[in-house]
Amino acid sequence: FLKNKRLRLFVISGSFSALMILALVSFKQTSFWLNDYTLFKHSAAVTKLNWQAHSLIGGYLLATQGNLSEAVEEYRKSIAISDTPELRALLVLVGFVKSDAGIVEEQLQLARQKQKEEGYLALYLYCLGLKSILDNQFQIGEARLFDARNMNVNSELISFPLGVSAEKQNEVE
Repeated sequence: FLKNKRLRLFVISGSFSALMILALVSFKQTSFWLNDYTLFKHSAAVTKLNWQAHSLIGGYLLATQGNLSEAVEEYRKSIAISDTPELRALLVLVGFVKSDAGIVEEQLQLARQKQKEEGYLALYLYCLGLKSILDNQFQIGEARLFDARNMNVNSELISFPLGVSAEKQNEVE
C-alpha cells in the first residue's frame, strides 16, 4: 500500500505512538471509574458548582457507613450550591445516623422559620420526627415521620428512622 519505506515507517511509528498515547490516557481515565466514590469525587473536582456530585458523595458515604463527618461536609457543600429542602433532609438523616442532635436541631430551626415556603413544612415534620426519636419520644417521632411521608418525603428517608425507632423501643423495654 505504501511503497516508500520511509513513509511506511513514519506511518507505522506514528500510529504506534498514537495508540500508546491513547492507551495511557485511557488507563488514567479508568482510574476515575474504580467505584462510585472515585467517580463522584472526580466529577466534583473537575466541575464548578456541581451540587449533584457533592450530594452523591454524601449519599455514597452514608450508604456505605463510611466517614459520616465527611458525608455531612459533602451535603453542606451541596446545600451551599443548591439549597433545597430535599438536600437538607439528607443532611438531617446523616445527623440522625451520627446521633448528632446539633445537626438535626439546626435544620429543625431553619425549617421552622421557612415552613411556609414550598417543601419546608415537610422538612420541619421530618426533622421533628428524627429529633423526637433521638430524644426517645418514639410515638411522637413516628407520627411526625408519617406526616412527612404523607407530604411526599421520600419513603427511603422515612423507613430507616422508623427502623431505628423500633430497635430503640425494644432496647428501652
